[in-house]
Amino acid sequence: MTVANTPEVLKPPVSKSGPIEWVKTNLTSTWYNAVLTVVMLALVIFFLRLTLSWVFFDANWDPVRSNLKLFLVGQYPDEEMWRVGVNALMVSLLMGVSWGRVAWRGAHLWAGDGHRHDSHRGPPIELG
Repeated sequence: MTVANTPEVLKPPVSKSGPIEWVKTNLTSTWYNAVLTVVMLALVIFFLRLTLSWVFFDANWDPVRSNLKLFLVGQYPDEEMWRVGVNALMVSLLMGVSWGRVAWRGAHLWAGDGHRHDSHRGPPIELG
């Protein structure tokens, strides 16, 4: 009787680098990377402050409020608006089912012992 030798499954190496080490390695590895990082961070903060200030204090949102239906569905006829609702419901339902399938598979893909278990892909879906 022969016994098949199965290769030992190794766990992935534990990374000891945290966010600070990542910043040192990727954003400030050379002097010009450090300068570019500081300049880009200053520009992002500057434009973010301008944008948020405009959105919350300076913008006039009355035209948006009065034309909300126009922004959402355009000049779609009121009698046919139920079609938009049905399509939005179908897309939402399909996205929910897809996400539930992905989440269910992800929860069972790793059994907690560090090994990947591909045989646990969830229940088969039979159509027809």
